[in-house]
Amino acid sequence: MSSQKFETPLQINLQRSNLLLALLVMMFLGALSLLWVLPWPVYVVLLFSLLLTVSFFVVLDQHVLRRGQQQLKCVSQDSSGQWWLQKQTGEKFTAQLQGDSYLHPRLVVLNFKNIKRRYSVVLMQDSLDRASFRRLRVRLLVMGSDLNGCLRQD
Repeated sequence: MSSQKFETPLQINLQRSNLLLALLVMMFLGALSLLWVLPWPVYVVLLFSLLLTVSFFVVLDQHVLRRGQQQLKCVSQDSSGQWWLQKQTGEKFTAQLQGDSYLHPRLVVLNFKNIKRRYSVVLMQDSLDRASFRRLRVRLLVMGSDLNGCLRQD
């Protein structure tokens, strides 16, 4: 996916998204409220409530707050089309953008893979300034058209 050449490099400094936070809170509270109306024994509902709560804090830490040394701090693409990921520790490495990434006018999910593992970056409209978000979407659309539509879009 990194065969496309671009004149200007693209740099995305990952920031907290209040919109993503609000959506996560609504989803998890909705799931918790649905658990309590199910005709299950109380101990099963409590167990699933605990699992949902732990899951919420893991997702919050990974995709909204981006805490932890293994979390990504910055995503960039150089003029040759190579993607670079930078962790909170400052470690910088190359990765390949995967075709299962998702593109929507208000949401972009970038899935990367390097030798060690996969990384997902969830970007809402408020994660970046408007111009950077648009530039990223246009670049991904151009890349997707070169890949015969491998990039998922809605």
